[in-house]
Amino acid sequence: MWRGLEVILKGRDPRDAWAFVERICGVCTGTHALTSIRAVENALGIAIPDNANCIRNMMQATLHVHDHLVHFYHLHALDWVDVVAALKADPHQTSAIAQSLSAWPLSSPGYFRDLQNRLKRFIESGQLGPFRNGYWGHPAMKLPPEANLLAVAHYLEALDFQKEIVKIHTVFGGKNPHPNWLVGGVPCAINLDETGAVGAVNMERLNLVSSIIQKARQFCEQVYLPDVLLIASYYKDWAKIGGGLSSMNLLAYGEFPDNPNDYSASNLLLPRGAIINGRFDEIHPVDLTAPDEIQEFVTHSWYTYGNGNNDKGLHPWDGLTEPQLVMGEHYKGTKTFIEQVDESAKYSWIKSPRWKGHAMEVGPLAMFRDEQVPAYLTAKKLSLHQTSFSEVLALLQLTGGQLSEIVLIGVQPECLDDYGGSLTPQVKAQLMPAVYLAQEVLAQWGITASSAALPTERLNHYSLCMERYEDERPDAQSACRVGDIRVLQREKS
Repeated sequence: MWRGLEVILKGRDPRDAWAFVERICGVCTGTHALTSIRAVENALGIAIPDNANCIRNMMQATLHVHDHLVHFYHLHALDWVDVVAALKADPHQTSAIAQSLSAWPLSSPGYFRDLQNRLKRFIESGQLGPFRNGYWGHPAMKLPPEANLLAVAHYLEALDFQKEIVKIHTVFGGKNPHPNWLVGGVPCAINLDETGAVGAVNMERLNLVSSIIQKARQFCEQVYLPDVLLIASYYKDWAKIGGGLSSMNLLAYGEFPDNPNDYSASNLLLPRGAIINGRFDEIHPVDLTAPDEIQEFVTHSWYTYGNGNNDKGLHPWDGLTEPQLVMGEHYKGTKTFIEQVDESAKYSWIKSPRWKGHAMEVGPLAMFRDEQVPAYLTAKKLSLHQTSFSEVLALLQLTGGQLSEIVLIGVQPECLDDYGGSLTPQVKAQLMPAVYLAQEVLAQWGITASSAALPTERLNHYSLCMERYEDERPDAQSACRVGDIRVLQREKS
């Protein structure tokens, strides 16, 4: 189906483009709007406030977490999970597995027994709903019944959690799907005192957002991540199937700017770069505005560039969206009911994007830091929360074999509570235990940690004093309205 959004936008105010383009998808809701907003701001030279950048990052980060949960549980988990086989599970054994994986509270034998009974009535009714037409009983399904019951339980819990996490979009963007955005800022105001404009985001709304972030963090750590690793452990052989672009060409545009109005690679939480032909030791810079880098081809698309240029790639700025529904010689059916396309001719309403002539894979697998993929993988600013089953399998390919052990070391989840602020007592208390744990693991691999010879004055400089930082730190309301005067003075100087 041709949606024709590019044609719909012709002649309209560019500041309204976001409201149209985000309708291209209801799952990645908001991403197309945000990129449209940024394009207009770039063209007009508009700078956004610091708070607007923070809110945009929170909305986009919410979508990242929500999108991974939806894709793993509701869009492809049933390719690996046998729902009907869950009826054969022992609830006590399922509970034992669940409790061995995490401290998630919904893991008692009674909970799984009740869910199994509900599932039994559901299946016996013949009204399977989303579970229709599954490959139940197929020999390629490898999970034991207890793992199937656990996965089905979390599938249903993830459905409920979807309703919670999208509330962050409703607080800042008014609704979900397709929240509201605004050129030059965000479509909401902050009023901590609960007075003034009706509808402003007050402390009650901000506390709600904070509580949802806590729930999302808990669900990712205690449900999603353990399920990814559990299910992947039964399908290790699938890491040898396919591969294609995921082991050759990867592209990341980068996301989450720390400071507003700066989209340079060094300011992005998720990095920008390209990898070609499996050369993971060579990261190519990406320039979104260069006409010879990002190009779209219509050789096999139902569009025309005219004047015999259909085999030539064009930068999106120069591209055309002129529909041309021409069926190939070997297609079957009619133009309104196509039974089989002719792959040697035009066969799709989707253009073929290329980076310097290469087909590229984008997504979580392409988002990592460092100039190479080291043998000892470190997450840095990223985390396994952003990883789904397919990425775990692809990561096995990248490292050239199977992961025999995964060690999670760090102070997350505590550090998400104070973004941009000081170390909380909870985080400080976990720093040294995390270091000791890392030393113990490295020692098992024959690596001994030793003290570095650094001048002590570099570590004890007055500017790094925690007490001074805390004593001179502004209160929350002043920081929200005015900012930290120490930072403002440094920026002016």
